[in-house]
Amino acid sequence: GLDAALGGGIGPGMLITVGARPSVGKSAWTINLIDRALRRNEGLRVDLFSLEMSKKDVFSRFVAKMTTLNTYYLRKMNKMLKVYDTVSELNHILGIIKERAAGQAPGKYLAVIDYVGLIKVNNNRDRRLQIEQITRELKNLANEQQVPIVILSQLSRGVEQRQDKSPVLSDLRESGSIEQDSNVVGFLSNEETEANHEGYQRVKFSIKKNREGDLMDSTFKFFKARMDFVEEF
Repeated sequence: GLDAALGGGIGPGMLITVGARPSVGKSAWTINLIDRALRRNEGLRVDLFSLEMSKKDVFSRFVAKMTTLNTYYLRKMNKMLKVYDTVSELNHILGIIKERAAGQAPGKYLAVIDYVGLIKVNNNRDRRLQIEQITRELKNLANEQQVPIVILSQLSRGVEQRQDKSPVLSDLRESGSIEQDSNVVGFLSNEETEANHEGYQRVKFSIKKNREGDLMDSTFKFFKARMDFVEEF
C-alpha cells in the first residue's frame, strides 16, 4: 500500500516522516520497513541512527522479526545494515550520511533516524528553531545526494486528549518545519489497544501529506511478540 501511494516506493531525494505517540510501535514498524527494503533491493545499504535504543536492543528486535527466516539471510542483513546508537549530533549524522551515500550506487542507499527529537544541535536557539535547522539540513542533504531519508517523530499529547485520536499534521511535535520539509508525512495509531486471541493488535498507518502521490490509510496486524507488521488487504 505504501509503495502504491508513493508511485512505486520510496525514491531519491525524499524526506519521509513517520509520527506516532509512544508505545504505538513506530520503531518496530521501521524495522519492518528496513527488512522489506533489504529483501527487495539487492545491494541496498541502510544506516539506522538509533537515538532511542542501543545496538543490542535493535539487533534483538531484528532477530525477533526474522526468526522465521534462515540464518543465511540474517548474516547477509548484518552486512547491509549499520546501526549507530551513540551518534546524536546533527553535523556528525549529516557527515556519515553524505560519506556513505557517496560510496553507493544510485538507488542503493537509505538512511533512517529514530527519532528526530533526540538529534542534538550545537547552538543556543530554542528547540523549535533547532528542529527547523535539523529538518532543513536533512532535506537539503536528501536532495543533494539524491537519497531517501526516513525520520521518526513523536506526536504531542494533544492526540490523546481528543475524542477522535487519529493524528493530524498539527500534532507533529515542536515545529511545523517537519511537515513543511517532508515529502511524505505518515502516522501510526492504534486501532486496538490490546492484542487479540490471535496474538496481534491492529495499527493504522495514514499518509496525511504526499507530494509524490496519494493520501492513504492502511491497516496492519502488529504481532508485538515477534515485531512483525502484516498489512491487511
